[in-house]
Amino acid sequence: MSYNITDLDNRLKNYLETNGVEVLTKALFNSESAKYFQIQTGVTAETPIIRLDSSITLADASSCGFTATGSDTFSNRLLSPKFLKVNKEFCAKTLLKTWAHSDVRMNALGETLPFEELLINNNINELAKVNERLIWEGDTTSGTGNMLLMDGIITIAKKDENTVKQEKGTDTIWQRVQKIWLALPAEIADKATIFMSIANYKQLIVELMNANMFHVFEEYQGTYEMTMPGANVKIKGVSGITSDTILATPEENLYLGIDGESDDEVCDLYFDKSSRTFKFVVEYAYCCNYAFSEFVYINE
Repeated sequence: MSYNITDLDNRLKNYLETNGVEVLTKALFNSESAKYFQIQTGVTAETPIIRLDSSITLADASSCGFTATGSDTFSNRLLSPKFLKVNKEFCAKTLLKTWAHSDVRMNALGETLPFEELLINNNINELAKVNERLIWEGDTTSGTGNMLLMDGIITIAKKDENTVKQEKGTDTIWQRVQKIWLALPAEIADKATIFMSIANYKQLIVELMNANMFHVFEEYQGTYEMTMPGANVKIKGVSGITSDTILATPEENLYLGIDGESDDEVCDLYFDKSSRTFKFVVEYAYCCNYAFSEFVYINE
């Protein structure tokens, strides 16, 4: 088999023509924590979060008449999209050699993943890792590198005067988790999730083991997730959090804003004759926020 630029260019084009939507979806939603967020599409400009909380008040119906009771509170928080892109290039000669090596490996080891899919998936998976950190720790004020491009949930919550903030002091991780849980109001006490870094989650496991509380996490071995003993609160370690901050909120309070509807989203990989390189381009709108500040608790 010959390995030439025209064939590789055609294979890449064909793959993206068939799988482009799926590839872009992976970039946006394959981050580890995206599944914990409510997805709101059509966010190409500052957009209100679509979420309301309702209360019902009963009244005596023994007499006629109508008196309105109860209330509905709409979220007044906004999703403010950041327009992000990946511009990456590959030397054509290097890529052709890599393609040939990949085919040899595929034939020798019985692997079935075509080179074009392998190349694109590797890059999309790395983009998903970047997005994972962005949605938690992005910081447009003091972030560096990729983290400077948008504000993540922890950054937003720290700046928000209406979120509930606790100081960790000298508390252990287990003590901090208990402190957060005790502070949660009744309406979210059984549906909040406590998010923390993988490092803090591992430390929590050690603390529970030292306290002979093995039953707490036995059914969750091999994962970074458990249910808090005596409560219905989930505790989850996520790779997008690398700081010591612990954050608690119901998952239904977290929102991820994307476009998902227009042609402005791009995922392309093509050969550029003038530079003799393959160019990889991804463009997308991305942002996050929460619906209600009073349901966000931070311990740090």
